[in-house]
Amino acid sequence: MDMPDFDIDRATFEQHRMKGVSQDWEFGELLREWGSEPVRFSLEVGGRRVAVQARRESFGPMPAMYVGIGHELQMPQEIADSIIRTLAGGCSGPTILQVDCVNQLHGGSGVVYQVPQLIISLQGEPNPNKKRRQNIRKAIAAGVAQGFMSDSELEMGHRMSKEFGEKHGIKSMSLAFLKRAHASRLAKIFTVKLGGEIVGFEVVLLDKELLKTYSWLAAWTDKGLEANAPSLLTWEIIKWSKQNGFREFDFGGIGFETEKKRNIAFFKESFGGELRHYRSLKSVGVYGMDIPALYRLIDFSYHRIYMPMHDRRQV
Repeated sequence: MDMPDFDIDRATFEQHRMKGVSQDWEFGELLREWGSEPVRFSLEVGGRRVAVQARRESFGPMPAMYVGIGHELQMPQEIADSIIRTLAGGCSGPTILQVDCVNQLHGGSGVVYQVPQLIISLQGEPNPNKKRRQNIRKAIAAGVAQGFMSDSELEMGHRMSKEFGEKHGIKSMSLAFLKRAHASRLAKIFTVKLGGEIVGFEVVLLDKELLKTYSWLAAWTDKGLEANAPSLLTWEIIKWSKQNGFREFDFGGIGFETEKKRNIAFFKESFGGELRHYRSLKSVGVYGMDIPALYRLIDFSYHRIYMPMHDRRQV
């Protein structure tokens, strides 16, 4: 699938009103090091030029193109429709097209889906449930301590991510990616150690415009999981976010389609917060055509057939 890159200078791109984190030029460079190619293009909509950053990834075994705008930022329907049509025009075969997290879509070029995200407000005091508080105390009693990844620990983090990815069937973080994230103004790498050894870490995105932090990528050792390190690290990230003036912590999407997703959802919900349902415009592009109905069939097959089989293989 080939999408033309238009000549958009950095200043124009970074000043665009819809950038959020996902539309920041630096985020595209983080994606590039992660192995997800950023694609930048522009649209003529209503007599004005709109700059957009997308990313190439995969939807199970299928290629995909995603555009994230930022949960709280508005996108007119005509722009979302134009983005879907532009993406479809670059497809040479069946490709998932998705415009994420826009609030007022009613359907046009694609199928509108609700996307639940767990958001923890930092305006008051975050309130984990009883079980999560117990696990946090157990981690502290076991000697688990939170810190931040240093230059000398990046290679160790890469090895941990590679082992974690191979074991759980997920994409690992390269050393180049961790170096970029470590130096980036958009990210911070939190760690947890046990006996002086890193047993887990998480890359958190920082949105200094909307004053939000985002849970993004993590890796754990078996020792860290057994010592409740994920509970402690998540709690420390939430506290750090509040102490540094951020208003919300975005824990990411919630899904219940498979047992694995349900377990992750229960973990996230145990920290409190609220589910917000944002809208996502989705379709399938095939040889330049936009075919919304085909998305429903592929989505059903992916979540009800492919993912349950994939999760069972990881057990």
